[in-house]
Amino acid sequence: MSKLSETSQGVFEKAKQDANTASSLSDQADVAQAELASLAAAADASLQAAVEAQKAVQGALREQEKHQ
Repeated sequence: MSKLSETSQGVFEKAKQDANTASSLSDQADVAQAELASLAAAADASLQAAVEAQKAVQGALREQEKHQ
């Protein structure tokens, strides 16, 4: 194999490896993005539950203050 062929083969192999790495990282990013969306939905639900709990506590406190 000539030096040019060896160099070309090396460049080609490196390009294939880089393409595989990019594909893998893209797949990982997709999974991370889906997980982030799931966590954001869970955080929103927790916030809504906390707001409702706060309203309930405030209502109970007002009721208690009326009876004192």
